[in-house]
Amino acid sequence: MADTFTIKSKAAPGRVHVVEQHTAQMSSPADLDSKAEYIKTGITGFDEMMTRGIPKGSQILVSGGPGTLKTTFCMQVLVNAAKENKKCLYLTFEESVQNILRNFHDYGWDLSGLIKSGNLVIIHQDPFKMSRSVETLLAQARGELLIDVNEAKNLVPENMKPHLVVVDSLSAISAGFFGRDEGYRAYISQIFDTFRKLNTTSFMITEIEYSTTKYSKSGVEEFLADAVFVNYNMIQGSQRINATEIVKLRGSEHKKKIVPLKAIPQKGIVVYPSEEIFTSEKP
Repeated sequence: MADTFTIKSKAAPGRVHVVEQHTAQMSSPADLDSKAEYIKTGITGFDEMMTRGIPKGSQILVSGGPGTLKTTFCMQVLVNAAKENKKCLYLTFEESVQNILRNFHDYGWDLSGLIKSGNLVIIHQDPFKMSRSVETLLAQARGELLIDVNEAKNLVPENMKPHLVVVDSLSAISAGFFGRDEGYRAYISQIFDTFRKLNTTSFMITEIEYSTTKYSKSGVEEFLADAVFVNYNMIQGSQRINATEIVKLRGSEHKKKIVPLKAIPQKGIVVYPSEEIFTSEKP
């Protein structure tokens, strides 16, 4: 089963340019067979929220407001996989590599050792540099180019086929395309398509305003994604607590509830799937 959507932009009066047309694959019962391959996050409690795990090759949107541990969650997934000798790629569009290594020091993760082993690759990208190719992206989407130009494929190092990829973040990428939303949507579509063709499971972080039902900047991201994980920073009494929820997960059954999430020094994130959150605040 597939849904098709079209992104349009206004051109001259009386004309509309088709910027991007994309078919999103939706899961059907036939997709849920025993031959499908699933991956685990390795995060205590979180994997218990999924019956089988995350279908391999899924594109996952990790959404939430500031301070909701989105980056920590995603890095911990990579660390767990890298420890199992899986090739993992972390693409940062905000923090430098040095800052990332420093930020995760308190969790006791040996990021430097994983980098030296080659199982973890961290690359800093400049979102403003990528946005300079926006006219090329738009011309291609309008069918004005005779050659296929895929800007997103340059994100992955040559000769590397990563098991997992983290993109941190789509919000930073959108800043590079400020005022050029059509270019941003075309580029994001390329990112999703590139990782799907590689059969790589990706976690794409995006920042949203707190207390909203919109999980991405444009709404296209959550439509393209196979899964949407949302982290919250909620008020319970006089304290703030972190929580998480699996809003969407194609190809695997999952619990539909918001559960507590904590970051523990020298360990990382722990999720408590059997606990309830009592708050008058709606996420």
